[in-house]
Amino acid sequence: MRLPRVLIAGEKSGSGKTLLSCALLQLMKQEGTPVCAYKCGPDYIDPMFHRSVQGIACRTLDPFFARGELLSWLLAKGARGGAAVLEGVMGYYDGYGGASAEGSTWEVARRTRTPAVLVLDCKGRAASAAAVLGGFLRFRQDSGIQGVILNRLSPALYPQMKQLIEGEYPGIAVCGYVPELGDLGMESRHLGLVAPEEIPGWQERLSRVAGRLAGTLDMEALRRLAEEAPPLDPGLPEEIEALQEAGKLEGWTVGVALDEAFCFLYEENVEVLRMLGAKIAYFSPLENRELPEGLSGLLLCGGYPELYGGRLEANASMRRSVREAIRRGMPCLAECGGFLYLQETLEDASGQHFQMAGALAGHGFPTGRLGRFGYVTVSPRTEAAEGEGKAQEGEGPTPSRTAGARGHEFHYWDSTDPGSCCLAVKPAGGKSWPCMRRERRTLAGFPHFFYYSCPDLAVEFRRQCLRFAQEEGMGC
Repeated sequence: MRLPRVLIAGEKSGSGKTLLSCALLQLMKQEGTPVCAYKCGPDYIDPMFHRSVQGIACRTLDPFFARGELLSWLLAKGARGGAAVLEGVMGYYDGYGGASAEGSTWEVARRTRTPAVLVLDCKGRAASAAAVLGGFLRFRQDSGIQGVILNRLSPALYPQMKQLIEGEYPGIAVCGYVPELGDLGMESRHLGLVAPEEIPGWQERLSRVAGRLAGTLDMEALRRLAEEAPPLDPGLPEEIEALQEAGKLEGWTVGVALDEAFCFLYEENVEVLRMLGAKIAYFSPLENRELPEGLSGLLLCGGYPELYGGRLEANASMRRSVREAIRRGMPCLAECGGFLYLQETLEDASGQHFQMAGALAGHGFPTGRLGRFGYVTVSPRTEAAEGEGKAQEGEGPTPSRTAGARGHEFHYWDSTDPGSCCLAVKPAGGKSWPCMRRERRTLAGFPHFFYYSCPDLAVEFRRQCLRFAQEEGMGC
C-alpha cells in the first residue's frame, strides 16, 4: 500500500520534536490533507498532544514491542489515507542498549523505510550545526536522513545555512527552520511532559506556533519527501496470525479506566481486546460512582494516581465497587498506576496518605527517583510458589511461558509488595527482578504491556472473562 510519510527525528531528548510534530500536523490538517500520527517508543504523553490536534489519532511504533513484520504492519494498519507523520524518541540513534542503536528511532526509519527529517539545534552555533549533521549522516551508512529542519535559528541566517547544508550534503533537503518561540514551549514534570489539557490555553498556543511556522517551514519540501517513501507491503506477522487463530468470541465486556488519573493507555491494547470480541466500557475512577453494569473484566492502566489521591479517596463508592468486583472473581489487568490504585493506601509526594481500593494488600510510596526503568520481557517464575502461593489452573491471566511478554517500566513510585510471580528481564545486560502480583484472577504490577507483542496474555484474559461471565449468569 502507498502511504506518504516522514519521520521527525531529534539529536537528543528535548530537541523540540513534539511541538514541531504537532505544528506540522496542524498545518497539514489546515491544508486539508488527511493525516495520521505515530509515536516511536514507549510513550503515552506525546500521543496525547498529537490527538489534541483536531482529534488526530496517534498510534505507537516501537521496534522492541513489534518485532519482524509487526512494525510495518502496525504502520499500515493505522493509515487512514492522506499522509503520516512519525515522531521519533530520544536522539535518532539512541537505543535501549546504551551504545547500541537497537530499538532506536533510526531502527523505525530503517524497518519502515520512512524518510527521516532531523531537527537540528542551531542555538549558539551556525556552520558547526552542519558539521553535527555530517556526523549523523556518516554514523550509519544507511542513516535514512533525507531532510533537516533548523531549530532555534535566526531568520537572517537561514538562507546562508540552507545554501551551506545543501551544498555540503547533496540530496539532503533543508525543509525550513523554527525561530525562537519564547514562551510557546512545553512544560514537563516527573514522567515527562504535562498533558495538553493541563496547559492553560494549549490550543491557542498551538495555533500561534503553527501560524509562525507556516511562514518558516518548507511544506512543499516535506511533501516531496513524504511522497518519495516506498510502498508498504508487510507480510502477516505471527502475532496477528495468533490473534486470528484465537478468533472473535463475543459475550464479554471489559471496563477500561480512563481519566486524568489513569491515562497511560495504548489504544492498540484496546484494539487487541476488540479483535478478540470484547466490548469496551470506559469509566472514570475519579468521576463515576461505581463500575459500569455487566462487566466481565477490568483494565486499569497507568497514569498519575499520586496527583489525584484526595479525589480517588473521596470516591469511596467507586473504590468499594472495584474492591468487591475483584473479590467476587472478576478478572483484572492492572499496570503501574492502576496497580497502585488497587492497593490499600497511596502516599503522595508531600507525604500525605490516601485510601485506595484495597483489593490488594500493600502501600504505594514515592522513591524520589526513577525505578526499574526501561524495556522488559516478563515471564512467570517457576519458584512463584514461594511467597504468593502456587498458581492454580484457572487463576489470573499470565504471560506465556515460552515467549516473554514485552513491556516497559517507568515509575517514581514503588510498593511495599511489588510482587514476585513473574520475572522481568532487561533486554540489554540481562538485569532482572521479580515483579507482578497474581491473586484471584488479577494480574497486577508495574510493567506496562503492549498486547500485540503478547497475544497469549490477551487471549488468556478473554478466557478468564468469559468464565467469570458464565459464573455470573451473563448468558455466555
